[in-house]
Amino acid sequence: MSGQGTLGNYVNTDAFLLDQAKWLDGHLTNINSSPDKPRWVICYMHLSPFTCVRTKRVQVFTPIFEKHKVPLVLCGHQHMQTRSYALYTGMPEVTEAGKIQAYNTYYNFNTKTTTDYVDESQLPNAFGGTGINHTEDLRNGTHYVMINATGYKTKGKETRIPEFSSEAVSGYDYNVAGTTEGLAWWNKVCETRSVPNYATIKINKDTINIKTYQIEGAKVITNINGKEYEYAPPISEANLTRTLSDDFTLRLSDRV
Repeated sequence: MSGQGTLGNYVNTDAFLLDQAKWLDGHLTNINSSPDKPRWVICYMHLSPFTCVRTKRVQVFTPIFEKHKVPLVLCGHQHMQTRSYALYTGMPEVTEAGKIQAYNTYYNFNTKTTTDYVDESQLPNAFGGTGINHTEDLRNGTHYVMINATGYKTKGKETRIPEFSSEAVSGYDYNVAGTTEGLAWWNKVCETRSVPNYATIKINKDTINIKTYQIEGAKVITNINGKEYEYAPPISEANLTRTLSDDFTLRLSDRV
């Protein structure tokens, strides 16, 4: 993404990101109005609005993705395998710097405090009504996929949300199906194992297929003078195994 300059030219990070979002809006408008409009539009970003957690400052891009019905956003940062449902939230566009949509983190970081609970069912939306949509929308929605966790850096600062505030609503804020604590409403996949993984992406005329693999044996623990150390052995000495952990296909037929 490209804006009008470096961060130093903006009053704060939100102002910079707002300008980036405006650029993206114009760029996607040009792409979608072109006679050579592509069948697929894929966006890449480092941080993402929806991964194992929600990143407030980049939620400024969510309304832009939804306005142009971008089917797929690929990201990294947390180094934890996650994939969202197809999200069409109706979050309104940000029109002023510093006015990024309220959100929930639900839990404590090590160095941050829990945010106040925000009832998103009562927030105004871009559809002219009330309520941020938490229901999957395959036709219009955006899939957010975080796919990288390589080498030693197999996890970042955040992990999967372990608990929700007492005000959180089951079935709206989180889904308890098949889990103990429940996954956040946007999470389809949220892998808690911190092992190296990688993904392959195959883009065809009518489908996009993403396969994610987990790698075992990339790390070895050795004991030196009574203390354990973890290291990556040479490939020739490693006993690597690969397991398919996620297989996801995005179909153009779902979007027409």
